Amino acid sequence: MNQTNEIRRRPSRGVREPERTAEKKKGISLFWLIPLFLLLLAGLFLLAINVKIKSFLREYEAVQPKYVAEKIYQKYFTPLDCKAIFRDASVSYKVGEEEITKPTVSPFETEADMENYLRSLVGEGELSYSAISTGASGNDETVKMNFSNLSQYFVDSFNAQGDLRYIVKVGEKKIAEFTLGHTGKKSRSGYDEYGFSSLFLYAVPHESVTVYAPLTSTVSLNGVPLDEKYRIPDVRDETDSGKHLENPADGVVYVAYYLEGLYNKVTTDSLKVTDRLGKTQPIVYDEEKNVFSAGLVYDDELKQQYADYVIHAIERYSARMQNDGAISEFAAYFDQNSDLWGSIREQGWSLAFVWDHIGYNFTEQKAEEFYAYNDHEFSCHVSMLHTLIGYNNQLYTDHVDFIVYLHKVNGQYLIYDWVTSSEGMKAQ
Repeated sequence: MNQTNEIRRRPSRGVREPERTAEKKKGISLFWLIPLFLLLLAGLFLLAINVKIKSFLREYEAVQPKYVAEKIYQKYFTPLDCKAIFRDASVSYKVGEEEITKPTVSPFETEADMENYLRSLVGEGELSYSAISTGASGNDETVKMNFSNLSQYFVDSFNAQGDLRYIVKVGEKKIAEFTLGHTGKKSRSGYDEYGFSSLFLYAVPHESVTVYAPLTSTVSLNGVPLDEKYRIPDVRDETDSGKHLENPADGVVYVAYYLEGLYNKVTTDSLKVTDRLGKTQPIVYDEEKNVFSAGLVYDDELKQQYADYVIHAIERYSARMQNDGAISEFAAYFDQNSDLWGSIREQGWSLAFVWDHIGYNFTEQKAEEFYAYNDHEFSCHVSMLHTLIGYNNQLYTDHVDFIVYLHKVNGQYLIYDWVTSSEGMKAQ
């Protein structure tokens, strides 16, 4: 019995072991708890900072205008979208006194001409673009460093860039430029977002031409007639023909037309001039002056009918001036009621200067440039070489040259006036 009680009073090792373990755990917690907690807080803080910086940098990268610029370039220039460019672009040039601000095609060309011109500028060259300047912000204030809020400093610096311009080129040839500007929207951190602002086109119509033509003619470019608004008011060149006609207004008067704002160079294929009867007039181009001059349409039918007629009249008159023949030999070719005939009758013989000769002949006779002013008056150019054969075979020559005017008298064309540039006889 006593032995049993003694055993029960003996301390058990299992009773005191838990107390020692608890004391041991309590000692480790007190020593490490605060540093571990601070380290955990520092880690969480650094992680948050890292996440925020990465988010900030991603946002900064996302708002960079280079991405917007690339989208704009891709939209208009790869491939070259002429229709979109002409729709959205602005230009700056003048046609007369009118200031043109949008791509415009003249009444003498088509939109296809405008597109083909732009494509020809690009040709087979390689288009590229690059930033050319940075505009100032709206308030034009200098952004100051703020160490208490570095993120705001970067935002303010970015926003202060203002509008951005990009030039589009083929080699060194400028084609267009586009501008990016602030859209009014901001990112989460306050960055001003960029968007398309404007497109400016350097490819503008630059061709012009002057056309010199008779007043009674119709001038057309690509089938479209030019009206009076294209006429140069200071140009009105009256030829001498009006001085010889019954009605001076029927004489040939030259006027000039001026065209500008064209995409294509004018050629003799695209330009047409017709006379009052609808006949196509010949055109001569002066490349140095960039002037097209329309000639007169000469009447081949009149030439066939009256070439020999006027040649014979001038031959007989010229022979008479050297005392070869009589007035009666050419009288039937002249209107004997005209001032010209009166002058021939009264002064013709006194104007003669006879060279001694034993014979004569006419060579190189030509009658050209028959031009009808109306249905009863025309003129022509008569020329020939009048040669006198003197003693000892001495030759004397006169280059006879007349502009002869004829009109109808009782249904018959008769000479009533002329202009001569003959120099008279010269010894050879």
